[in-house]
Order: sequence, then C-alpha cells, then structure tokens
Amino acid sequence: MALTKIQSLGITDGTIVNADINASAAIDSTKLSGVGFTSGTTVATTSGTAFDFTGIPATTKLIILNLHEVSLSGGDNLYVQLGDSGGFETSGYLSTSAYVGVSSSYTSATDALTIVGSSNTAVFSGLCFISLVDISTNTWVSNHTGKHATNYIILGGGSKSLSSTLTQVRLTKGGSDTFDAGKLNILYI
Repeated sequence: MALTKIQSLGITDGTIVNADINASAAIDSTKLSGVGFTSGTTVATTSGTAFDFTGIPATTKLIILNLHEVSLSGGDNLYVQLGDSGGFETSGYLSTSAYVGVSSSYTSATDALTIVGSSNTAVFSGLCFISLVDISTNTWVSNHTGKHATNYIILGGGSKSLSSTLTQVRLTKGGSDTFDAGKLNILYI
C-alpha cells in the first residue's frame, strides 16, 4: 500500500489526538501553544504598598515570584497573599520565615505567607514558589529562599487553603512601611 502525503488542508481542525503523534517526533515547543511558563510584566517596587498580579488562569498549578533587590522603608516583613474571585484572603495562612547569618531570627504569620525582614537597609533577592497541592480544597504550599542584606540568607514556607480557585497573587508588607527599591515579576504554569 502506497502512503500518501497529507497536507494541512486535508486535516480537519481538532481531529489529531496525542495517540496520532509518534513518541519520537521532535516537535519544537514553539509550535505548541500553552506550553511552558507564562511571564507577567516586571514592575518596579520603588514606591507603594502592594503589587498585584491578577488574571491568573484557573489551570495554574505553580507560581514563582521573582524578587530582585526588593526593599522596604523599615523592618516590616514582606507578605505574599493569595486571592480568588472574592478578593485577597487575609487569614488562615500557616507561614514561617527565618533569616540566618551573623545573627538569626524567625517570624510566623497567619495573615499572609511571610518573608522575614530585619531593617530598612536590608534588600531581598530570591524566589518564592507557590504550588497547588490539592485542587479539591484549593490548598497551596509555598517556600522561599534568597539573600537578605549582605550577611544573611532567608528561607521559609507555608500553606493556605483558599475559598475558591486562585486567580491572583499580591506582594505587600506586614506593617506601615512602603516599598523603596527593587523589582518584581511572576511566572506561572
């Protein structure tokens, strides 16, 4: 039986399924939509009190906040809050963070995922991973690591069950400080 070359005009949209594609087909990911991380737009954290990333798709399973030299005007902790269609949730978090270096300290919070601060001269560069652990209860877990000032590292983690599907993430602070340096972005998949 002779094989006939089929051109795209001869294929009805939506009829090719995964089983039709050979496992060794080296299809470049740029040819596929919806593959890989989606990046937000980098925002300067040089003023203000909160930065929101909204419109996160319901299919999202992993979020990464990228912080570069983010600083506050005082020693407040950085807060990451999760939200759904009803808004940002400000209770029910289980969160701990510590800085380790010349001296050490830790903090915990129930109103956000906390990243410990120490002084108005400290700046944070690092990553905060937020991952969906249970879709039936909208339960998310987080961990973060990074550098804080020149003599400290920061690490920590936490969890939060939302009342509905996650749609937004906020970086804010745990007191009256304002942001005064740095930049922030988000990746999600």
